Amino acid sequence: MPFEDLTVTGSLTLDQYTAKFKISNDELGVDWEDFEKTFSCGANTEIQDPELNGYTFVRWNPTIPQKADATMDGTTYEAEWILNEYKMVLYITDTDSIVKTLYFRDSTKIADPIREGYTFTGWKGDFSVTMPDSNFTLTAKWKKNKYPLIANKGLDFSPAADTTIYAFQEAISLKDLSHEGYEFKGWLPKPPATMPADTFVT
Repeated sequence: MPFEDLTVTGSLTLDQYTAKFKISNDELGVDWEDFEKTFSCGANTEIQDPELNGYTFVRWNPTIPQKADATMDGTTYEAEWILNEYKMVLYITDTDSIVKTLYFRDSTKIADPIREGYTFTGWKGDFSVTMPDSNFTLTAKWKKNKYPLIANKGLDFSPAADTTIYAFQEAISLKDLSHEGYEFKGWLPKPPATMPADTFVT
C-alpha cells in the first residue's frame, strides 16, 4: 500500500463563562433588573457602568477580570454605590439665605424661619419631603405684622387715649393736641419714625 499524505482537521471551541450582574440591593429601595452575560474565554470583559438616580457607581464587587476566565462562571458581581449629595438653598430674605447639603432621600424637614415684624406663611418653590436627585431652592413667604400704637392724651380728653393700628415699619403720624389753657409740648416717650415690632404706648 503506497504512502499517501493524510490531512487531519481539528476544531477548537472556546469555553464560555456566564456571570450574573446585580445592579441594586434592598438598601437602595429600588427594584432594578439584574442581568447575565456570557463571555468567551479570554474575551474582553468590559461592562458599561450602570446609572442610578441619586447614586454614583463605584465598582463591581468582586472585581471583574479584564479577560474572561473560569473564575467568572456562575459568579455574581454586585454594583457598589455611594449616595450623592445635593444642595437645598433657603432664601429667608433677599439678602439672607441658608444652604443645607443633604444626601439623596434625606429628610428635608426644616423649622419655620423667624423674622422680626413678620409672620412666616410658607415656602415658595417645589418642596419635597425628601431630598431629590438635584439641587433645589425655596423662598420664604412673609406677611407683615400689624401692631397698635396707643396715644394717651391725658387731662380730660374723651376718649382718654387713641389707638391706631400700624403695619410693621409703616410711617407713624401723630397729630399735635390742643386744649384750652395748655400748650402741647409733644409726646412722651417720643414715637419712632416707623412702627416697631411691638405695641407702642406714648
